[in-house]
Amino acid sequence: MSQGADDGTLSIGWRTPIDGMPAWVTPKVARGGFATGAASAGGPLQPYEGEAARRARVTVARKALFAHYLTDAGLAELTALLADGGYQVTVPEEAALLTVAWLAGHGDAAGALRLVDELAPWVARLRFAPPPGPVREPAADDWAVYRLTVGEAHAAVAGRRPDPAVEAMREALAVWNPFADELLAHWLETAGDGRVLAHAPDADWRARGAALLKQYRRLAEEHRWCGKHRRPKENLAILRTAMEEAVAGRELDARRKGLLQHAVEAIVRRRGRPGTVEHAALRARQAADAARPTHHALARLVVRRMSGLPQDSGTPQADRLIGPVTAQEHTAPVCPRARKCRRRSPASSEGRSPRRSARSSNGAWCPQPKSWPNWFPNSRRPPSPWPTPMRNCAA
Repeated sequence: MSQGADDGTLSIGWRTPIDGMPAWVTPKVARGGFATGAASAGGPLQPYEGEAARRARVTVARKALFAHYLTDAGLAELTALLADGGYQVTVPEEAALLTVAWLAGHGDAAGALRLVDELAPWVARLRFAPPPGPVREPAADDWAVYRLTVGEAHAAVAGRRPDPAVEAMREALAVWNPFADELLAHWLETAGDGRVLAHAPDADWRARGAALLKQYRRLAEEHRWCGKHRRPKENLAILRTAMEEAVAGRELDARRKGLLQHAVEAIVRRRGRPGTVEHAALRARQAADAARPTHHALARLVVRRMSGLPQDSGTPQADRLIGPVTAQEHTAPVCPRARKCRRRSPASSEGRSPRRSARSSNGAWCPQPKSWPNWFPNSRRPPSPWPTPMRNCAA
């Protein structure tokens, strides 16, 4: 590129960067968007061009092949390609002869001739014949232009990962806040005159406390996006560690009692006492926020919708792909072969980070199976955001 700029064959920043080539010639572009001085449709003869020349029984050269396509037989061949779609254009120049055939077939012979005159000086250097492609059934929307095929869009959407920050927030709202309420209510049973542990815990209180600690261990194993509950200075950690001491029958020292009293007062002052109208309204709003479908969940739904469309072309059915969630989709599993999917425990022996998702065999990011029915609003409880790898997962 630098050599081309020095010797004048490249004009950087101009509409015609390659010296001696018209503006419609597509330059070959290097990484970073810089023209290299070569044409994308140039280079040696492609295998499909040689096969087309031999099939037409002409000299294996671009000029001879171009002349063949201007004959009645060649135009008929191009018209048949336009009808069945059995071609795939990789650079604009490869559509030139198809355009000539289309103009001639629609009564614009003068336009076809003008285009041939424009192409004539370059027929030996550039390829104007279309490469072959899979034949598809003609459709009413064949005029449509698309940037991506359904298959390319499918792959891009299927690769969308859960957002760790969003998943941590949803887990805090749906899992750890309600659990903190249970711990707080349990401690408030011992309160009197505004002081925690004013009444000595009895055996029944300790038994229910042990059940809460068991519940905590289960939740901590299943829900690993949010790590705030593990921080020793957080209120939830203070309530839990104090509960462990009390359940074990050990008396809290003065420091731990002070921390416990401060944590209880701070939570009640900020959110209200569990069971009050204000507290219930707050938790209802938070539960509704956590139950909203994430972008990752909606991406999985769009992947399912795209899976039934032809993958090698675009589609005009955008409304079908981005339309509202139906009642059937609301309750259907994200993975249609959910029962065949295998799960891995979050505590993987491979030592992977708990926040790292794993791809399924089709390249998609799959969520935990047991949470599939709860991906959308109005579910009874938000899904566990822990993503685990799936096998035999069909997008």
